[in-house]
Amino acid sequence: MQNLINTNSVVIDESLANIKKTTESLYNLVAAAEQGKGLAGKLFSDEELASNFSMLSSNLVDVSAKLNRGGLWGILWADKNKNTNNGKPTKLRPAGGRNRR
Repeated sequence: MQNLINTNSVVIDESLANIKKTTESLYNLVAAAEQGKGLAGKLFSDEELASNFSMLSSNLVDVSAKLNRGGLWGILWADKNKNTNNGKPTKLRPAGGRNRR
């Protein structure tokens, strides 16, 4: 075991130095967030921004689900009927498309 450690001592030392740098970076990142700095800090400290971000995330989930179900054109052309002032729907375009028979 000692021979393995001696053989790889340079790699082990570099790995430990990298772990130390990473730990320091994470500490600084968390400290900045706790002080309200950066996006994460703003999300932690600003309730309105956090609420807006949560709503954005929820909307993205809805759009993604609709895209998965109907594709882009399914979303864009989902409502093919437009209500007029008299309440009767009128077609915006033919159901089969202009070039279909």
